[in-house]
Amino acid sequence: MQNVELSSGPCGIIPPKRRRKRGRAPINPTAFEGLFLVLVKLRAANARSLFELWFRERGTPVRTAMRRLHDLVDAGFLAHLRLDGARCVYHLTPKALGVSPEIERWARPSLATPPPDRQAMFCWLRSSLWAALTADGWKVGNDGQALYALRRSLIDTLEAGLAGTRDGVERQRMAWNLKGTRECEGLVVRESDLLGARRWRCNACGAARPPGDHHDPVTRERCAGAFRPVPVTPLDIAWEKRGEKYDAMVLFVDNPSVPLDGQLDDVSAVCLGEPLLPIITRAVDPRSAFDRATMKWVEIGRRHAELRKAFARLGRMHARVREIDYRPDLQAYVVR
Repeated sequence: MQNVELSSGPCGIIPPKRRRKRGRAPINPTAFEGLFLVLVKLRAANARSLFELWFRERGTPVRTAMRRLHDLVDAGFLAHLRLDGARCVYHLTPKALGVSPEIERWARPSLATPPPDRQAMFCWLRSSLWAALTADGWKVGNDGQALYALRRSLIDTLEAGLAGTRDGVERQRMAWNLKGTRECEGLVVRESDLLGARRWRCNACGAARPPGDHHDPVTRERCAGAFRPVPVTPLDIAWEKRGEKYDAMVLFVDNPSVPLDGQLDDVSAVCLGEPLLPIITRAVDPRSAFDRATMKWVEIGRRHAELRKAFARLGRMHARVREIDYRPDLQAYVVR
């Protein structure tokens, strides 16, 4: 009988054949249309925020969600950007902007470029606050429904304050028209109008008008640019409905790409004067540092100081605000 040589491995034992790893199924980008639309709203967001804002409601485990984000980066639909303090954000790529007509309708080309460092930190902080509020049961957005909830919340607060005064009934009768429309100091709230509201902006010249023929606001020449929908309000609004009443507050994260005065004008536009406007404020100043151990600021930068002074002036004027100390541990720059 002929001997057969078996020693192809150590100790004369043939090592078992390794199983080939099963290749992952190719990415179906249309299945992630909702995720891409979240990034259209936020410009960029961190992984944990994307999990809270999109993956969680679909029952996706955290580890699976992180793998899906990694797969989308490998497939070229998302890009990964590292920030200071070991933080990261994801943003869309040109490949993602053409996934569906809905994304093409809402997205602008600049969303497919990496945001500058300060803008990226603004996106990190904003998305983190959106996710924290969502996890706490709030709805967050800047559409007509969010704006309607904010105005109804202010109206409910004002009505409650008027009801206890001697002339409250008369003042209410004169101030409000309760037949489907409520008016106060020139503010008109029609649920049907706000919930179906949509604003438009030209991709070429920036004109803010309904779609159709228009002229460039600078050159006055006829513009052939296409209109895209934009948020109804530049403010982020967190809201919830409790019975027949609305509870809402504004989320103000200082956008370093927008002048501070312009952002404050947006806040003033929704104030009714009498009720205090609840607002969460955050600065994105690289010269500011927050100590999480003592929950105090150890350094305040110039832009941050200007923001504080601006809100102090705002409170002394017609637009009265009440700052909410929500999740003070969520800050842009912190001391470990």
